Amino acid sequence: MRFKKITCLLLTLLLLLAAFPGATATGGVYFTMVNSNAPDALQETTMPINRGGMIYVPLSVLLRLGVSSMRPPNEVRLFLTGDQSTYIHVDLEAGTAVTSTGASISAQPISRFGTFFFPVGSTSGASPLARFFDINFRLIPSEPAPTARVYQQIGLLTHNAVQQNGETLFGFTDRYNSFTGGSSGTLPPQVGGGVMYQPAIAEEPQAPQAPVSLSFVGLWEEADYLLDELYEAQIPAGFFLTAEDVLTHPDLVRRLHGEGHMVGIFLDEDAKSDYAEASRALFDAARLRTVLVTAEEEETRRAAEELGLIVHETPIRRTFSPGGATGLAGDLLLHSDSAEIPSLQTLPRLIRAGTYRVVRFMHVIF
Repeated sequence: MRFKKITCLLLTLLLLLAAFPGATATGGVYFTMVNSNAPDALQETTMPINRGGMIYVPLSVLLRLGVSSMRPPNEVRLFLTGDQSTYIHVDLEAGTAVTSTGASISAQPISRFGTFFFPVGSTSGASPLARFFDINFRLIPSEPAPTARVYQQIGLLTHNAVQQNGETLFGFTDRYNSFTGGSSGTLPPQVGGGVMYQPAIAEEPQAPQAPVSLSFVGLWEEADYLLDELYEAQIPAGFFLTAEDVLTHPDLVRRLHGEGHMVGIFLDEDAKSDYAEASRALFDAARLRTVLVTAEEEETRRAAEELGLIVHETPIRRTFSPGGATGLAGDLLLHSDSAEIPSLQTLPRLIRAGTYRVVRFMHVIF
């Protein structure tokens, strides 16, 4: 009798595991959905991480849900964009996290691939961090891998619609096979309800690679698209901003800083007053101070040097042709005039193609 009971329990457990792909070995492959937006492309740097049954998503996902971040040394502060009084402060060394109300909370991140992944939920629901920021979480069983959905509202698609129509709506299988190196339209073998696969081996980049340092002057309304491309390609860049840029787009400034881009100041005419005004704006927006500047006028650059500032002297390019391969070598400092925006957004894709090597900026802060 006891043997029969044990057998029944084991069979029940196996059936549950088979019915829910996220509970079995999937090789760590997940789709990510923000509200009703299509899942992100499968990449190591953007996919959720399952640690002990808790799902962690990269900081970029929280940014898309209106949660900004600051990175003092050995600390991380997450707060609602536009409301820095509502926050979670994480001490990375002590391993503690405290909310703006003084309550301890489970919010320790995992550091992977040069970014932080934060816990958003498990099969039982949203994590304390997600609930604090009024973010919902659902782990949806879908093929060929489960979908981690974070949302503030369901939007047009229900969870059931995502599960039943993921392949036709978003091409789940093609994205999965592209990541794992499988054949398009052919599912990997099913084992125990899960999916076993061999990770794709990254191809060697094309040679020779021309070194490029990439930076921009100014921000604009659609800069999020460029930042998405830079994040997906894992390309670090520099952004030289005026006080007006910072005051107009404080959320984008916080995103720049949070995703590891270098932030400097663009001096228009009066080096001293321009620097002072932009410095105040940067500190108010992102608690950021920098001594790296650039300017178009030689007289302004000399005045900046006399103030003890570090001047990035690369000439500002106002034109850029995606077809001009040789034009990318060296330091690029591109002006974000409205006419330039379509060209600027092609840069990450061009560099990601493997023709160029990005030289990382060194942060010059104090």
